[in-house]
Amino acid sequence: MRGFRDYLAAYVASERFTSLVSETEAVKRAAATVRYSVRVQGGKVTVTKYQGDADYSAKVQETFSRFRQGAVSSHLRAEGEPDGRGTSKLLERKPLPTSDGQDSNRRILASTDTSLSTVAAESRA
Repeated sequence: MRGFRDYLAAYVASERFTSLVSETEAVKRAAATVRYSVRVQGGKVTVTKYQGDADYSAKVQETFSRFRQGAVSSHLRAEGEPDGRGTSKLLERKPLPTSDGQDSNRRILASTDTSLSTVAAESRA
């Protein structure tokens, strides 16, 4: 595991990676300046050049904010047959250990004494 951490540290410090990070940040800044209008009518979505249309984004966020209630307390999982075939039934169940690769990544990185974000920060210093 330390070998992998050392590999990541070297990669994150490399010219190739730091150049990619710089280019990505530049593209993100440029993309943040793009303005466009989205019109949704029935099942049709139309994206056009922004021409001073009313901005409803705050209203949309307010409308959907009631659905954000913190951590998920229940999960839906597809029911499976004993022979491995899936069914179309969804049941409220705990996720399987294989359902979320991020848990595995957190567990692996937590077993080392340095997290990936720390490696990235240290390599740029």
